[in-house]
Amino acid sequence: MIYTALDAGLRPIEINRANIHWVDVDNSVLRIPREESSKNRENWIVALKPETSSILSRWIEERKQKSKYNGRVALWLTKYQYLTKHPRLVVSEA
Repeated sequence: MIYTALDAGLRPIEINRANIHWVDVDNSVLRIPREESSKNRENWIVALKPETSSILSRWIEERKQKSKYNGRVALWLTKYQYLTKHPRLVVSEA
């Protein structure tokens, strides 16, 4: 996540929105639809360094082995995404 965010210049909202459909490792790019980009009014294509593309490729393969990703398109499950789907797990700091 860190490599991709830094390489592509993703903002936090884009990290949260990132999904597997954005990733094109064969061409080393992210293809971010206009509706999911916070920076552009058009579809956004971001070139990635070969190292970042390789890391993403390995992550996508590893992701397939993790059951918590079954049926989800999110590229990463952030703490925010997890807690909004499981609100009873939020601990009050009273």
